[in-house]
Amino acid sequence: MRAIIGIPVYNEQMNIRNLLGTLERTLMDDRVEKICIVSSSTDLTNTIVRAHSKTDERIELIVERERRGKATAWNRLIQTAESEGFDAMVYLGGDNLPCPGGISMLLDELEKGFGIVGGRPVPVDPTNTFLGWHANLLWSIHHLISKEVKSKISGEMCALRVGVVREMPPGIINDDVYLQQLFELRGFRAGYCERAKVLLRGPSTLSELMRQRKRVYIGHHQVRMYIGQKPSTVWYRNLLLLGKALPSKGLRASLYLILSLFIQGVLYLIAKLNFHMGNLPYKWRMAETTKSLRYGL
Repeated sequence: MRAIIGIPVYNEQMNIRNLLGTLERTLMDDRVEKICIVSSSTDLTNTIVRAHSKTDERIELIVERERRGKATAWNRLIQTAESEGFDAMVYLGGDNLPCPGGISMLLDELEKGFGIVGGRPVPVDPTNTFLGWHANLLWSIHHLISKEVKSKISGEMCALRVGVVREMPPGIINDDVYLQQLFELRGFRAGYCERAKVLLRGPSTLSELMRQRKRVYIGHHQVRMYIGQKPSTVWYRNLLLLGKALPSKGLRASLYLILSLFIQGVLYLIAKLNFHMGNLPYKWRMAETTKSLRYGL
């Protein structure tokens, strides 16, 4: 198997050095022949990537003159993977850090016959604040759904076969949900590798959390319109997993849970209204507080 790592980025100067450094130090898998970054950045991201490409010949930078959204960047990545004859692409967020061995584990799962395989996102946020507690609850629910209900692919880090999905609509918001649905509709199995961990940081302000969740919910409505299926994370029966997903218990945790459910419910309704009004944030305002993991390691 010949594999390429594809990373779409926009103004990731706070984390891209950490990400590329981590890949250079820990990625010793001969199957990975290229690390391709598609960037429409206006900060120092491109300069940092070019500096790393001088010491690691696997790293290649593709510059987009205009920011057109994550799906457009993904299309550039998959076109590169196809044109250069790669069998698999590992899709990774520019503000994440893969744990050692995680990428190799995903490729191992692909070689077992899966069409697309997701890793396990793990937040580095502490649980003694509401926002940190909420981030841990959210990703714990994702983990339990993937493990006990249905594999859930996350754009934080996943691996997929090249040549199955050749292009995404440029305005798609939740690219990971859309990819999974298409792979399954075309007869491929989606898998989940909980040992393939990837670190992330949740929003550190309430306004950023609300913007992020509203965008995700708008994306859910959009995917349902395209494909006719609701993402597994919004199946109502998954509410039964809440008790197992709680990062902590007690009075404070109960208050955090009530507040979290209230915020999510209100944002879901707002997102539904925005979707029907045609407000689709495929080029969204970045959550700046999620962009550096250096203090969380």
